[in-house]
Amino acid sequence: MPEGMRTIRVRQYTAIIYDLLKAYAEQRRRTTKRVHVVPRRTVWSIKDARQRLEALIGQWTGEWMALSKYLEQYLGSPDVARTAVASSFGATLEMAREGLVEISQAEPFAPIYVRKREDGAAWQRIG
Repeated sequence: MPEGMRTIRVRQYTAIIYDLLKAYAEQRRRTTKRVHVVPRRTVWSIKDARQRLEALIGQWTGEWMALSKYLEQYLGSPDVARTAVASSFGATLEMAREGLVEISQAEPFAPIYVRKREDGAAWQRIG
C-alpha cells in the first residue's frame, strides 16, 4: 500500500504598496456614490448683448471707445464677465457687418475699440 503524500502549505505574500493601494482604490470606487451637480450659470445671449450695446452706443457721441468700457457696469463676477464679453463681441461683429458701428484693434489681444458710424446715418435698430 503506497504511503500518502502530505502537503505543507506556506503562504507568502508578494504584494507591494502600489498593489495594496490599487486594490483599496478599486474597492472604494465600487462602493462610493458619485453625485455630479453642474452649477447654474448666468449666460448672455447675443440678442441680449446687442440690445445693451445698441442702448449704450445710441447715447454716445461717436468717439472710439474700448468695448470693455461699455461692459464695465455688467462685469460683476468672472463667470458673468466671460459670457458678457463673448456675447458682446459677437453682437458687435453683427452690428459692424450691418454698418451700424466700426471696430478697430491695433494688434492681437489688444483692446477692441468701437464707435458709431460716422457717415451720418440715423441710428436705428435693424431686425
